[in-house]
Amino acid sequence: MDAELGERATQGMRPWQEKLAQPHHMRTVEEFARFFDGLEPVEPGVVSVLRRRPEPTEVGTVHDLPRYAGPAKKA
Repeated sequence: MDAELGERATQGMRPWQEKLAQPHHMRTVEEFARFFDGLEPVEPGVVSVLRRRPEPTEVGTVHDLPRYAGPAKKA
């Protein structure tokens, strides 16, 4: 995800942040990946949630979102 998209996502979240009971923390992929320290990554690793399952989509084009997922197992 490029810096411009990340900034736009952050700006878009501001109105939501004011209404949420618990804050939503925007993180870079590197910041998110730290939650997996000490674990063994499993394919596809830490990726945008829309790329978690690599099968092609029949509905439009997949765009990365600033939300991440990543399977891992105990090392």
